[in-house]
Amino acid sequence: MQDRSGIRRAAHVGWVLGALASTQAAAQEQPSTAPSLERLAKTAEALAQWGPWEEQAAWIDRSMTRVWERNGWSDEPDRFALETMRGVATIPPWKIFDRLEFMTSRARERYGLSDVQAANLKQSVMTETATLFARHAPTIVRQINEQTRLRLEAEDDEGLMKEIQANVARWMQDTEPLHRDAMEAFARVTSAFESGLTPEQKRKFAADRKTIDKLTRHGEQLRAEGLAGRFDPEAWGMSREEFTGWLREVSLHGPGGVRRGEGAVAAAPPRWQAHVPSTWRYYVEDVTRRSSFDAAQIKAADSILTELAERADRHLLAQRKVLDAVDPAARASHEAMKPVLDLFESLKNRLDALRRREQKDDPAGPPQPRPSGGTP
Repeated sequence: MQDRSGIRRAAHVGWVLGALASTQAAAQEQPSTAPSLERLAKTAEALAQWGPWEEQAAWIDRSMTRVWERNGWSDEPDRFALETMRGVATIPPWKIFDRLEFMTSRARERYGLSDVQAANLKQSVMTETATLFARHAPTIVRQINEQTRLRLEAEDDEGLMKEIQANVARWMQDTEPLHRDAMEAFARVTSAFESGLTPEQKRKFAADRKTIDKLTRHGEQLRAEGLAGRFDPEAWGMSREEFTGWLREVSLHGPGGVRRGEGAVAAAPPRWQAHVPSTWRYYVEDVTRRSSFDAAQIKAADSILTELAERADRHLLAQRKVLDAVDPAARASHEAMKPVLDLFESLKNRLDALRRREQKDDPAGPPQPRPSGGTP
């Protein structure tokens, strides 16, 4: 969503259209497409206004993983698709050629493509992507500009959801022609790609094509819900609590933390909460910064965070129905949340164990929790 939906939509289009392609060198060999792709990359740089891409990528990665788990997509082609999309998500969307290079490498390894097959795929994808941007540039530029400058007025979570649902419906309506052309372009790319495969490669691609079709149908369902004004962050792998908290942090404040309609600068509270695992990275960042961790300590801290956050996510997934019935304001203290809180305490203790004696004498003290009731 870009709002989160926008970022994820950009990643999805890059994956669906990209189905796999290209390097900077290849772009230089295609003078008719390279300028359009370079203009697209320049336009996408506006997405950097949402903050460091590493933070955005972490949200996207966690959300996609949750979507796969909740839908039970666990076959080998499903896992390949997820790993590919997770890899793409780590690359900023304005680095189009890097994304295409990554996807080309995945396709080459997956199907054992020859140099000629890879070159044909690159040319096909680059041509279609450049054509789409040339045809729909006004819409793409307009939406990116609007979404990166989005400010919402509602003060309560329900009001925020209604506002964003209305915006998502309008954005999706606005992109109907782009969506239609993108799907047609994807069909041409996959048809051309498949026709150039050997019988053995076609058998491999047939299994992957089933997964692609499944993901496309799922995307169409989400799009239909969005068009109808029923956008739900849960379907995108985020709880409403996480989503509205993120909106409050990013969308309700202008540059420098000035809230719309106010002249004062709002003090930024800590961004982590013990019962929201997707925010624990902020706690880890605070600890590593305050304690001046070295590279080895940071690597160990990241490993601990990954392990414990994944365990917490699995528990929350298993308890989803229970927690969905609980008022958001009461979830942090609900009995079903206790294992998550215990895992957070384990995170704190294991990070503390990483600190050397001289690093434990920090006069600023340990990071302080975000006030109860809010979400980052």
